[in-house]
Amino acid sequence: MRESRLESAYRRAIYRVELSAPVEVRVGARSPELDAGLAALGVESWAIVTADNPGSRRLPAGENRRRRRELAAALDRAGWWHLPACGLDPDGRWPPEPGWLVGNAPLAALSELAGGFGQAAILSGRVGDEARLIWSEAAAQTPPESSLSRSSVITKEATPTGEPSTSKETR
Repeated sequence: MRESRLESAYRRAIYRVELSAPVEVRVGARSPELDAGLAALGVESWAIVTADNPGSRRLPAGENRRRRRELAAALDRAGWWHLPACGLDPDGRWPPEPGWLVGNAPLAALSELAGGFGQAAILSGRVGDEARLIWSEAAAQTPPESSLSRSSVITKEATPTGEPSTSKETR
């Protein structure tokens, strides 16, 4: 069962995406600015994923930076198009969590990737629709100290206009 405090925090968070100018999105809301920017880039579906603070446990800044680099490398290996994004606590009690908005990638694979980094959920949406939380079942089975380099993840390559192809990598 999900901790209601955690779900509440995710729902209150502001998710900022770096398009030509910063754009904000929230759970359960549409963002016409995000929709317009992503549509212009040929993106139909998207998800925001981070590697910071697995299991909602604060890690040292250096460890979070290392995990971000691992996540970016995994996205690059999969061939998934991505832009910088960041989750923000509107009350400022939790540190910003930089991550990536990933376009046109398979949602199940992104959720599995996030779970491999100990993340409880990702934010996802389609152009024109409300943003929604997708809970990661893998997170419940992945110890927070685990890193992607020690897990097996199925990835599917995709670009904003390309067809996905499947590969399995063990790291």
